[in-house]
Amino acid sequence: MDSEPKRRFVLRLVTSLLTRIIGPVFAWNAWDALGWGALGLLLYAIVHTIAKWTLANIAKRNPQIANIAYRHAPAALCVASIACIASQSFDPSPLQLALFSAIALPILLGGYEGAYWVSFHGVDAVRFELRTLDLHRQEANISEGQYERLEKHPMTLDYDRIKWEILGEKKVDLPPREDDFLNKEIIATIAACILIILVTEGSSVDWKFYAGVIAFILAGAAWHIPIDQSMLHDGTLRRKDRAPLSNGETGLRHRLLGKSITGAYGMMQISVTWAMRFFALSTGDVSHLVVFITIAEVLGWCAPKLIKRIRGKRGEQQESEFDQQVWNLAHLFVVLGALIMGYSMRDYNVAIFIIGWALAQSAIRGATRGLELKFANRQYLSPRYEHWPEPNFLIEEVGIRERMKFSQQLMYVGVWIICYPLLLLLPFSETDWMIYVLLFWTIVMALTGFRLGQQIWLHPQDLRKDSFLHPIQ
Repeated sequence: MDSEPKRRFVLRLVTSLLTRIIGPVFAWNAWDALGWGALGLLLYAIVHTIAKWTLANIAKRNPQIANIAYRHAPAALCVASIACIASQSFDPSPLQLALFSAIALPILLGGYEGAYWVSFHGVDAVRFELRTLDLHRQEANISEGQYERLEKHPMTLDYDRIKWEILGEKKVDLPPREDDFLNKEIIATIAACILIILVTEGSSVDWKFYAGVIAFILAGAAWHIPIDQSMLHDGTLRRKDRAPLSNGETGLRHRLLGKSITGAYGMMQISVTWAMRFFALSTGDVSHLVVFITIAEVLGWCAPKLIKRIRGKRGEQQESEFDQQVWNLAHLFVVLGALIMGYSMRDYNVAIFIIGWALAQSAIRGATRGLELKFANRQYLSPRYEHWPEPNFLIEEVGIRERMKFSQQLMYVGVWIICYPLLLLLPFSETDWMIYVLLFWTIVMALTGFRLGQQIWLHPQDLRKDSFLHPIQ
């Protein structure tokens, strides 16, 4: 494992501790002590989303800023960990703790996500490209001279054309980049949940102190892992950032369609997750939250294995058609899962809620997470060179897919802000109302994703037919 997968694995451990567990629990507990637990969690979610969007859009200005943000993003996690430790070591007032948990902490954690994720996929694509080239060399698809020319290339736009001229449609049998990435994410998250269980059961001291110490050590280690020399060109981190032209009818259409896919998926994803957090923390403590997270990760590991076995060996066209069916069916499973979760709210039945949660997460994390990368990126936002609809179709632009997702999520939290005051007119508690709003929006976005899968999913023969390299005779 080279340096970047190691760093990503450690960072996933840290963010699982801080972003998925400690942050929401801090916000709920601090504001619950004031009698406003749901409001504290809502404020945390809003500030976190704003910080994520802001840092991503600062980093996008040019690759140099993006590289600095990517390299030093773990510093935000270090500071957040120290702040969590300090809040447990001293005796802040309830108001100070509430402000820290709902403003300062989500700014740090959301800032990390924006700074890191806007660059991650562009950087990781270079790592995967280098692995692919090495396999081409081993299989004698390219000469040593051709390999050296591609391997040392800065991965700017002309790389795609040069690679096509050398390799054409030759392929190597390498698991998709997203498979390796998702498997490591799942393992790291489950490991973080186990750590939380150990520190909550093994000491009389508040578990958040020990969790903060562990997070600080891991974040510091990730920050200091050096970037592998193979990822550099003249001392600068290489990136494979691609995006359609923002002017012209074709480029604009691809951008809009890619945004609709990744935006709907991102809103569905955070809606059901925040609904779970409101439910878990209102019906139990951190142990409830850890159980829900662990269920999601286990299903996120098991479901793809089952789907892969059912798919078996298929041609490229048949595999794409199978993926489309999985995408559409999974979104209907999300709708069913959200309805079951909503039904459980009648008497706060945890067991029924877990069934709905498991169904939704097996679809979101298990079936569609990797497919969203294929659907939005490979078909619309960053197609392979042989699938470009016109010459000079792509430009270099930092993190377009993640920024689109963050922008849609930012607009979405505006819905939360509008819906929250409606409590004054409705016979619901603030927690129940937020759960119902989030589940309703989960269903809306799942149906949107289903419709997009039916209407705009492209298969390889469609991409080739519309490519400037394969004009219709």
